[in-house]
Amino acid sequence: MEFRRNEQQLELVRKEIDALKMRVEQARQRVENIEKDPVEMEATIRRIRRLTRDGEIIFRIEEQPIRGDTAVAPPFSSSSAENGNGIPAAE
Repeated sequence: MEFRRNEQQLELVRKEIDALKMRVEQARQRVENIEKDPVEMEATIRRIRRLTRDGEIIFRIEEQPIRGDTAVAPPFSSSSAENGNGIPAAE
């Protein structure tokens, strides 16, 4: 009985390892793409640092909380548009 349970746990751990290996490979591929493509590099930096070009407007779309989640998302409004530095953009 215990042997069977250990086999099941081992199989779960192997699946988790395989999933993690896949995530690592995907991350490596993203890094490689960023390093090779200047446009991708700029887009990544701009997204991470929330930078915008002159006149550009960024729209953030936040997902609704899952039922039972105690966090309350703010209601969507037109002021959700930001100019990249957390300040609502002029309409």
